[in-house]
Amino acid sequence: TRKAPRRMGNSEARLHKMGNQKAKASLDKSTKSIQSRIDQLEKKEKPVKSRKLKFDLEQGTEVHSKIILQGEGITKAFGEKVLFEKGEFQLYNGSKVVLIGPNGSGKTTLLNMIIHRETGIHIAPGAKVGYFSQNLNNLTEDQSILKNVTASSIYPENIVRTLLARLLFTKEAVHKPVKVLSGGERVKVSLAKMLMEDLNLLIMDEPTNYLDIPSIEAVEEALVHYEQTLLFVSHDRRLIRSVAEGIMTIENNNINVFKGTMMHSWKRENVLKTRKAKNGKRRSLFYKTVSQR
Repeated sequence: TRKAPRRMGNSEARLHKMGNQKAKASLDKSTKSIQSRIDQLEKKEKPVKSRKLKFDLEQGTEVHSKIILQGEGITKAFGEKVLFEKGEFQLYNGSKVVLIGPNGSGKTTLLNMIIHRETGIHIAPGAKVGYFSQNLNNLTEDQSILKNVTASSIYPENIVRTLLARLLFTKEAVHKPVKVLSGGERVKVSLAKMLMEDLNLLIMDEPTNYLDIPSIEAVEEALVHYEQTLLFVSHDRRLIRSVAEGIMTIENNNINVFKGTMMHSWKRENVLKTRKAKNGKRRSLFYKTVSQR
C-alpha cells in the first residue's frame, strides 16, 4: 500500500487513491480473465515416467574366446562388380560395432556371409548368433505378441512385459496376434524377441527402420544396456553415437575395423579433408609461382 506524500493536498490524495483503485481493478480483471482461460483448458493426466530397462545377462551363455567373430581373405563379387577382395576383420567378445559404407558397398551381403558362415568366416565355439533382418522371419503369425517373445525368452514374463511396454505394447495390446500388426509393430516384436533370447552375438540390419521416435529410444536404451557382442548396420546417427564402440567400414573394396566412436571417425574425416584441401592449395600456389617465374 502506498501513502500519499506529506505535501499532497486532500483533493490530490483522493485522486492518488482512486488511481490505485483503478490499477487494482485492472489487475483483478486480468486475473479473472487468465483464470477463465485456465478453467477452459483441456485437462491432461500427469505423464508417467517410463521404467528404465536394465538387463542382467548373467543368465545367458558366455563365450570365453577373446575374438568371437573373424574374417580372413573375404572375397565377394557379382559378375564384374567386386564388393570386397581379401578383406579381413576381427570382432572382440563384448564389443559393439557398427558396419557402415556407401549404398551398394556390400554391407547386407557381408552380414549374410557371416550368418551362413561362408568361406573365410570364423565364429567362436559357444557363440549363439541372432540375426535381425527386414524379413522378420523369427515371428509366428498366429501367435500373440507375448507368446512370440516369451516362447524363447530366458527372462521372466515381467521383464518381457517391461520391454514390450517400452515399445508401446501395453496391457491388452500384448495379446494381439502378429498377423494383425503393422510393419513397424512387427519390427518391434522381432527386436524384443531377439533381445530376450539366449544369444551372445547379435547381428542387426537397420534395426530402427520404420520405428517411431519413442520406439527408437527404447531400442537404443536396450542396446546400450546389452552386454554381449553386437554388430549392426544403421544410418541413424544418434543410435550409432549412443551404442557403437567401434566401426567397421566397407570402402574401396576393403574391410577395415577400428576402435572409437563415430564422433572420432567424423573428426578424423574432417581432419583428413582439411589436410587434403590445404595440400591442394599449397600445390596450386607452388605451380602458380613456378609458372610466373
